[in-house]
Amino acid sequence: MAILAAWPFLRERPDFKGVSPSSFEVELRSFDPGPAPSGWTLHGAWKIGAKADPRLVGLSGMDWDDGDLVMVSDIGAMVRMKTPAAGDRTAIARALTLGRGPGARGTADAEGVVREGGRWRVAVEQSHGANLYRDDGSLVATMRLGRPPWRPNRGFEAIAMVGGAPLLLGESGRVGAIRVGERWRRVKVTGATGPVTGAATLGNGRLLLLQRHLGVRGFSSSLALGRVDGDTVRVERIVPLATPSNANMEGIAVEPLAHGHLRLWLVSDDNGLAALASVLIAWDVEARALEGAPHRSAD
Repeated sequence: MAILAAWPFLRERPDFKGVSPSSFEVELRSFDPGPAPSGWTLHGAWKIGAKADPRLVGLSGMDWDDGDLVMVSDIGAMVRMKTPAAGDRTAIARALTLGRGPGARGTADAEGVVREGGRWRVAVEQSHGANLYRDDGSLVATMRLGRPPWRPNRGFEAIAMVGGAPLLLGESGRVGAIRVGERWRRVKVTGATGPVTGAATLGNGRLLLLQRHLGVRGFSSSLALGRVDGDTVRVERIVPLATPSNANMEGIAVEPLAHGHLRLWLVSDDNGLAALASVLIAWDVEARALEGAPHRSAD
């Protein structure tokens, strides 16, 4: 219902066919997302946009890479930008070829990204796979797991590296797949309280899972602390997050800080709708605060 109500505000999506990499200026406007969870400190929150380049829409996945935030979008773009504190507002967008031609909606639905051996592994929801890319966005290899048990628009939404192997998680919050050697093995997810839209690793088999919730007031988000246990991802702790009700949070990245602290970066997917917000939020977190979070459902 919320998406139908917002339909009149749908923005035109760009066509990537024949488009070369382009740099553009990112517009950032600070805002207050609300109280931080216990033991967390808000580093900053920004509404993001780029009037000069309409491809900064639909940001659905994110990873941290040597001082940069690398994001992918559901229109088939890879965007690299400095963090707001760096003062450099220049970003560069590259078109991703997803095996069946660049840029077409439904074939370029990039939903998650993670560094893998100097390349980028990108989760592709509509085609139920995870392709491998070079830094310039060129395709190295495609990977398809086939449709069952993945439904249209409910395929791979999140990706993280666990023990040197990529772990893919379906949006349902119930199933996923992990690579073992040259093969992919199905895993199940237990304890999730909402659709899983993003993932990041904490090391030692521990994961952060970004969850989306949709209610009468709009979107809300929570962060689930999970652990990989054989063929199961077990959610052990859940932390409700203060995020805007018109922000569909989908990407998460972890920046290591000094003294064992972490900076958690979250980005939202506006689905190309003016009624939804594209935001970037960062919290500084002590590891023990993550370990001690109470397990409870988000509102």
